[in-house]
Amino acid sequence: MRGPQYKIIIQLKIGEITAGVLEQKNGNLDLIKIETRVIPLPEKLLLKEIWRKSKEILFKILDESLRSFKRSEIMICLDLPFYDAETRVVKIARKNPFIIEKKFADGLLNDEAAIFERALALRRETQGKDFEPIEKEIMGSLLNGYPVKNINGKKVFEAELFLYFSASPKDIIDELKKETEKIQPNLKISFHTFPFIIYKTLSSVAKEKENLLIFKLGKEISEILLIEGGRIKELVSFAKGENFFGRRSAFRLNLSPEEGQNIANNYLQEKLNPEYNEKIRETMENAFKEFESDLKNSIIMLGKEYFLPYNVLILSSRAFFPKIKNILENESFKNCTILKKSFEPELLDLKYAKPELGMNPELALLGLFAKRQNKK
Repeated sequence: MRGPQYKIIIQLKIGEITAGVLEQKNGNLDLIKIETRVIPLPEKLLLKEIWRKSKEILFKILDESLRSFKRSEIMICLDLPFYDAETRVVKIARKNPFIIEKKFADGLLNDEAAIFERALALRRETQGKDFEPIEKEIMGSLLNGYPVKNINGKKVFEAELFLYFSASPKDIIDELKKETEKIQPNLKISFHTFPFIIYKTLSSVAKEKENLLIFKLGKEISEILLIEGGRIKELVSFAKGENFFGRRSAFRLNLSPEEGQNIANNYLQEKLNPEYNEKIRETMENAFKEFESDLKNSIIMLGKEYFLPYNVLILSSRAFFPKIKNILENESFKNCTILKKSFEPELLDLKYAKPELGMNPELALLGLFAKRQNKK
């Protein structure tokens, strides 16, 4: 029996779902369909309510996709707040040299994963609520002070291992599996988190930049990832994204959220007529001051813990990029960076991704990740 002919990739965000269909041809994956659907937000931004609103639309997308494209497999990328993730560093030092066996490394990874899951339950005050592990991986290592990719079988005195763990509420994962099983039994479905996908595809999208900050402008939540030596060292987030500006615009002009978002995007691209531009300018500039304050505070918090690289890769629409770039180029960040240099922000665009994966930089990364997984 032949394997799956199509790979359906879905990015589940707060307020939005993006889905793409990749077709396998001659060992390659080619994008043949892409769509984005907006999810109405609940009054209270609680995960339970966000999921209730999201799953209705998500299940429709899954049903339509799986009935249209038989012999598929699915990859779902979870965005905040549908997952929790953490990086951990484990240091091992012994007087006599020891060999790192695979069994030892796997055991250590499992032990640290259990610690992460227990801490997650306490942090979320779930009182025993189950979480489904999504990823656990040794992202990098230093053996006797030197970076080494494959640690198995190496004889060392000291080892420093950099770990990444993620998990999602089990009821969400179980519902997704149950729904897809009803449509297409025995379907292969995998789950990943967006930081993990960035880490895994970094070598193919920005080979020359092993040390950088990645800023992702989300719909409701924006994230900053500190990448060091090609691995995720730290993650921070704050609760302002594209929809923040759309809501401010909608409130000022008494419009629907969708209309407000269009006005905000057109304002940023200088496409509004003078009358509308004058009405909305003060509101938008005040909104950006609030956004800038949260972004600055997040970076300064990171800068107190680490020396930050000055290379910054931005994942956002082209409409928002100039404003974000202007914020990050502020000289006040110099004290946070290596060599006291100003940030050098650039947009993740098609020079880093295959043109057939579309203009959406996040979907492009998902597509590149799917292609990489397909070759294994």
